[in-house]
Amino acid sequence: MSINVFAPDQGDYVYLPTFGDAVKGTGVCVNDVSDQTVLQAAKDAGFSFIRVGLDWGASDVPWGLDTSKIDGLIPMLNAVGLGALILLRGDNPMYSPGSGPKTAAQIRYFGKWAAKIALQFRGNGFKYEIWNEPDTKWGWGDTPSVFTYRKLYDECLKSIKRVDPHAQVGTGGVTEANPKFIRDMCTLCGLFPDGTTSVGVHPYRQDAPETVFNTYAIVHDNMTPNASIPPLWCTEWGYPSVGYGYTAGLGDGHSAAARARQAKFVPRCLLSNWIAGIELMSVYDMKDDGTDPNEMEHNFGLLDAANVKLPAYSTVQTLFNFVKHAEDVFVLHDKVARAMVLRLITGNDEKLVVWCYGDGNAASFDFSDMRSNVMGKMYSQSAVDLFGATKAITANVLTVKEDDGPVLVTVSHT
Repeated sequence: MSINVFAPDQGDYVYLPTFGDAVKGTGVCVNDVSDQTVLQAAKDAGFSFIRVGLDWGASDVPWGLDTSKIDGLIPMLNAVGLGALILLRGDNPMYSPGSGPKTAAQIRYFGKWAAKIALQFRGNGFKYEIWNEPDTKWGWGDTPSVFTYRKLYDECLKSIKRVDPHAQVGTGGVTEANPKFIRDMCTLCGLFPDGTTSVGVHPYRQDAPETVFNTYAIVHDNMTPNASIPPLWCTEWGYPSVGYGYTAGLGDGHSAAARARQAKFVPRCLLSNWIAGIELMSVYDMKDDGTDPNEMEHNFGLLDAANVKLPAYSTVQTLFNFVKHAEDVFVLHDKVARAMVLRLITGNDEKLVVWCYGDGNAASFDFSDMRSNVMGKMYSQSAVDLFGATKAITANVLTVKEDDGPVLVTVSHT
């Protein structure tokens, strides 16, 4: 199917006033914050912050707050110009051995620890996320309870705000943007208290990244008429190079084909969230967790386990550099063709990102209705993929296959 880029028959372009803020609000998950090489690589890629987890039992100890593992975090992040989303989680052998806080006393102690952490980081603009995937037995450490989790979140919000009134505190990211858990958290448990910053989601999926638009719509549509939710934060999302259907038949997670496929999907996560207006996103993961080419958790990284930059690092960095200075941004989503056009305008200059989604899909983007400007100058277009390979525009038409990934089009005066 053909999409007329400058005179679309498929509907009007939609203005995206929050696109630039969403780009600036994009970070990446980092496990080892002591590795300055990883932090510098995150900054160089284009990320503005890291998401890092702090475990309750590791720092809340019998003699007080043990800050030995976090004292260096602020200077290391300042050295490279990164912020932080601090994930607060875990059990504590003194108060809740073997599981997270469940009783009123345990929740109160966890809240006190959260306040100590916030006091330690006050003044640095760090954000906080309370727990990881509380809607799962794996994440919660027991049968998930939306009521108990809301008590924990409310206590932490109150405790953190007491020591840092300006802190932003969001709920823990739920798996696959679990609409029912979010609805119950917002309705069965009563309205969120004042100061609630966000509701966290982890919209992992085997499907195309662009299907997240429908997921976010379901989250909002699932709410009752008299209830509302704070903005969504996507605190984890990524695609591994092995273990998902989209790389089936491409070898193990270290194969060139699988890593190239990952390098086309991860930028589409970014584009989808930026278009959806998600004000904070953390890509998962900055670095592979291990070296096993067949273990999914060892193959989410933009860097390998030895800090070598992978193809996905390059494509993410290229995308950041392409979109970062846009002043006005518009999107055309052709749902029939399953194709997207992102128009990035800065003064008299224009760039576009075009791509399509759906296995085996292809779309043709027609530039023939591009007009000369008021100065009488004509325009021409050039296109490259995220790896820098030239894509041919023939008779003003660019054909893009799903497997090409996003294609970057630059409009030049001639």
